[in-house]
Amino acid sequence: MNYCDIKNKAERARIDFERNREVEDNDFALDLVAFAKHNEFSVFSASLEDESGIVLISNEPLKQFKNKKKVIVVNSNDSALRQRFTIAHELAHYFLHLTEEEKNYVAYRDYHNMRKDTKEIEADYFASNLLMPENKVRAALSAFKGAMGETDAQSKIRLISNMFLVSIPAATVRLSQLGMV
Repeated sequence: MNYCDIKNKAERARIDFERNREVEDNDFALDLVAFAKHNEFSVFSASLEDESGIVLISNEPLKQFKNKKKVIVVNSNDSALRQRFTIAHELAHYFLHLTEEEKNYVAYRDYHNMRKDTKEIEADYFASNLLMPENKVRAALSAFKGAMGETDAQSKIRLISNMFLVSIPAATVRLSQLGMV
């Protein structure tokens, strides 16, 4: 899968979610828990030793998760901003890496491992595009520039982090991807 396809899938998923909601152009931070719910996922947190998150999909209700069938678990030891990115990352596996049949019947799927394979890189890129769509990032920076004048890279990164509710590292990567820092 190429990056253009991944970007388009993330954009379509966000547009589909926001279509029936009153979302203003200046609403930058995606309501990620509502987005997950819109895609029939429930989000839980637990202390995960070496993982930021996992995604579970079952054709049977998962009793340990209030009988839900689609679950994302984030590491309760991570910051709230990191947990947001993890939710988006785990949803990316659903959108990008599961067949239509698997989206309904995979008993358990855990993509995380300590190395960054292609699927992990793709999921990170999807998450970046979902949380920080290019058009909204450009609009945020344009508005900020209009109000504050020319700004340095660190100011841009902090602005994007604050407006999109993502970590400084996530904002840095996204602005780098877009050639803005």
